[in-house]
Amino acid sequence: MTGVLTADNALDPDSVGGKAAALCRMTAAGFDVPSFVVLTDAAFGGGGNGGTALRSAARRALPAALAGLGPGPYAVRSSARGEDGAEASHAGQFETVLNVPAAEVEQAARRVRLSGLAAHVAEYRAQRGVRDAGLPAVVVQAMVPARAAGVAFSADPASGRRDIAVIAAVKGLGDALVAGEVDGESWAVAQDGQIHAAPETPEVLTDAEAEAVASLARRAEAAFGAPQDIEWAYDGSRLRLLQARPITTGLRPAPRPDGTLVVLDNSNIVESYPGLVSPLTYSFAAYCYDRVYRAFVALLGWATTASRKTARSLPTFSPGWTGGSTTTLATGTGRWPCCRPFR
Repeated sequence: MTGVLTADNALDPDSVGGKAAALCRMTAAGFDVPSFVVLTDAAFGGGGNGGTALRSAARRALPAALAGLGPGPYAVRSSARGEDGAEASHAGQFETVLNVPAAEVEQAARRVRLSGLAAHVAEYRAQRGVRDAGLPAVVVQAMVPARAAGVAFSADPASGRRDIAVIAAVKGLGDALVAGEVDGESWAVAQDGQIHAAPETPEVLTDAEAEAVASLARRAEAAFGAPQDIEWAYDGSRLRLLQARPITTGLRPAPRPDGTLVVLDNSNIVESYPGLVSPLTYSFAAYCYDRVYRAFVALLGWATTASRKTARSLPTFSPGWTGGSTTTLATGTGRWPCCRPFR
């Protein structure tokens, strides 16, 4: 056993790590993923090198494996257990080596492997309660000569909106963007493909290309069953998917279909809130009146600890749901209806 696995055999995340397993799934799902091989734990020896030097069997198998990817250069990347997972992405924790010629892949793989021993990796895992998963497996992937590259999120991690895909793009390779060293050109694309936000003078992507990247991110979300953070690259006019992992920041709940007709009416508060009632008007009025009435009964002296507990259990103000207004004024002796139900 050499420990050198081709893309179609990189199925088990416990063996090949999170990134390689995700790449395998993306390839199987039909995404345009650059070809790759994986160097697992079995490819590396222990001893004084701490499991970072290739074993002789892996060294002999490597040239043929690289030939299957093309003449190079290659991208040499980490694939740790738990990396690119839903709990912790490990983004930026391990080393990546780009534009590696075939003769230097073994040395680059050792660098990537050694990066798993860094103190900041242990600290990152400890802070997130992630168990120590050992040294990373190594992905060797055909290098994409990108004219444009970047990241995209199938949902907006800043606002939490699931109906907006956001994109950051730079010219050439995207490694500086991923590392946070440069700011990319920012785009936002709605679910219907319409551009929600774009640079005043785009220099990296066209509208059509931004829409294609957003569509790619959403296709990845559909394939993996959760909102995705992807890395992508344009090789000429060819859009390639380099990586996909779950978005780890909190998002708003997914919208639930609701065919119920709701009519908001202001007939019992029209003197204070004239005009059309919007959802904002309703929520604001409910918030205000609820607190006004509670303050009023407190001024009447009904403000003991026990009465406050009772007040919290009383209905809150509803200024206009079709079917009846439920506005009530609580007192020490009962509840006074402030308006009658709609008929």
